[in-house]
Amino acid sequence: DLRSNDLEGEPAKVLASGIAACGSLTACDLRNNNLGVEGWTVIFNALRDSTVSKITTWDLCDENLGPGIAKPLADYLAVTASLTYLR
Repeated sequence: DLRSNDLEGEPAKVLASGIAACGSLTACDLRNNNLGVEGWTVIFNALRDSTVSKITTWDLCDENLGPGIAKPLADYLAVTASLTYLR
């Protein structure tokens, strides 16, 4: 649970590599971090390319995901087999 931590910019890049490499992480709550297009793109691209990610639950509330996030999110959703809940 990393909600409300202002993880935009460089912290988002570090977080993306950690999330993608952690095969034991199954739930991720990054609500209210204002990650923006750049931050979410980095995170979703890292997860798309991950061979170990097993995230089953994502809570993306209060992130104001707009059209700029649609492609990276769709690309990630197209290849993830573990995701069962997206809010």
